[in-house]
Amino acid sequence: GAFVFAWVLIKAGQSRALGILLFTVIVFHPASFIVNNLAYPDTFYASVLLFCLAGLILLLLKRDDPYRRWYALGTGIALALLWHIRQENIIISGFFACYALIWYLHVRSERQSRRNKLRQFMVLVAAPFAVIILVSLVVKTVNYARFGVFSGDAMFTSDFEAASKSLMRITPKVPIRFVAVPHEVRQRAYEISPAFKELEFYFEGDLGRTWASYAKDAGVQVPGEISTGHIWWGLNQATYYAGYNKSARQAGRFYRRIASEINIACDDGRITCRNVISSLVDPASQNYLPYLGESFLHIVRLFNTSTEPTKPQEHSNLPPDLLNLVNSVTNRRAA
Repeated sequence: GAFVFAWVLIKAGQSRALGILLFTVIVFHPASFIVNNLAYPDTFYASVLLFCLAGLILLLLKRDDPYRRWYALGTGIALALLWHIRQENIIISGFFACYALIWYLHVRSERQSRRNKLRQFMVLVAAPFAVIILVSLVVKTVNYARFGVFSGDAMFTSDFEAASKSLMRITPKVPIRFVAVPHEVRQRAYEISPAFKELEFYFEGDLGRTWASYAKDAGVQVPGEISTGHIWWGLNQATYYAGYNKSARQAGRFYRRIASEINIACDDGRITCRNVISSLVDPASQNYLPYLGESFLHIVRLFNTSTEPTKPQEHSNLPPDLLNLVNSVTNRRAA
C-alpha cells in the first residue's frame, strides 16, 4: 500500500525524493511495529486506504489514458473492500465526494465536448461507485440467503440502526463528551419503551458495568457512563442475552419495536428529542467540534512519541477452540 501510494505520487509529478520519504515514513512509522502485529480491522483498513487514495489520484492523473477503465475497476474494488472492513462508510462517502468535486473542477476548466465529459464521468466517477454498490449487493444477498437479513453487517441492519438512532434522538439533560446515550437517557427510554425496558436488567447490571469499564480509555470523564463507541455493542449483547437470539429476523423485530415506541414518544411530545443524522455521529456538535484541533494534534504527536503502546493480552476466558481458530486465521505460532 505504501509503495503504490508513493509510486502514484511520483507519477503525478512529485519528486522521487518525496515519494521515497513518504514510503519510508509510512513503513517505518513507530506505531506500525505494534499495530501491524494485531489482527484488527483498523490495521487492514489503513493499508487498503492507501490503495484507494492511490487509485483515485491515478484516475485524476490518467483521465484520458486508454487504460483508465482498468484503473477505475481496480480503484472500485479497493473502495469496495474498504467499505466492508469497518462500519464508518460515511467517511468513505465523504472522501469519494471530495474526489468527485476535484474531478469536476478539473474537467470544467478543460475545453472538450459535453459528450467527452460525460464519458469521463461514467468511467472515473460512476464506475468505481458502481463497483462499491455491486459488491455491497453481493455481500448483502449472501447474508440474506444465509441469515435472512439483507445487510452487510449484523449491527448495521436497518432495524438495528433505527433502534440506535431512536435512542440518540432523546436529548440528554447535560451533554457528555464521547457519550451519546448517557444513563439518564436510558432511564427515560425505559419509561416510554416496554421493549427497551426488557434490557434494563442487562444495561444497569453487570453487563452494563463491564461496558462502562472501557469508557475511561475512550476519553469519558464521567464515571459509570458507557461510551458511544461501546453502547451499540452493549445493545447488541443485551438483546442477545434477553433471548432475541434465535435469528437475525427475530432480533430485527425487537429493534423495530424499540425504535417505534421511542419515536412515537418523541413525536407526541412525551419526551424531548433532537434530529439525528447517523448513529455514528453525535448530534451534540459541542461534544466534538471545539476539540477537532486538539484531537488532530494528539494524532500528530503519535508520530514522535517515546511511549510504547500497551500490548494487548490474551483473554483468560477465551475458549480453546476459538483461540485455535484465531491462531489459524492470523498464522500465529506457539511462540
